[in-house]
Amino acid sequence: ELDLRVSKNLFLERDVSIDTVNERTGFLTAQASSKIPVLFFFGYTWVRNDTRTNTLPIGYFGASTGAAASLMAASRMPGSVAAVVSRGGRVDLAKRVATKLATPTLLMVGENDPGVLAANKDILQQLRCPKRLVIIPEATHLFKEHGALEQVAQHAAGWFLQYFTQAPKNNQTKKTGTIGL
Repeated sequence: ELDLRVSKNLFLERDVSIDTVNERTGFLTAQASSKIPVLFFFGYTWVRNDTRTNTLPIGYFGASTGAAASLMAASRMPGSVAAVVSRGGRVDLAKRVATKLATPTLLMVGENDPGVLAANKDILQQLRCPKRLVIIPEATHLFKEHGALEQVAQHAAGWFLQYFTQAPKNNQTKKTGTIGL
């Protein structure tokens, strides 16, 4: 199920319901997560084909395995996405596209999420685009701690606004296309 809507602050929101969760671990498998970029592409195409939104810059926000998918999708659409934000991202699943990504990328990780923090530090070294790693103090993987998600929202909004204002008015004239997985 793919639900796309433009919120009152003109950020495109996308909610994706995925049924391919590993029952034992509760995580998406690497194979399943490699198909999620298609959903980002569908959202991109929908925005570009709608006359109400086709001149707006596009940014991808992904959490956990969705963060890997956002990196994969942006790497396959050079110049089409103004910015990417990853929250607690399983970016290790997108390692093979790290050096190809040209889109400005913000990585945010909880201080108390050691495995994900290590993976984000590793991929930060591989990225060749404008990039930044923000470590949210005392936060764990789900950012349930008091004030953690508010910090994520502030950093994400700042990153998107910075790169949305730098994007051309219609940063992509191509309305449809294909994405190779």
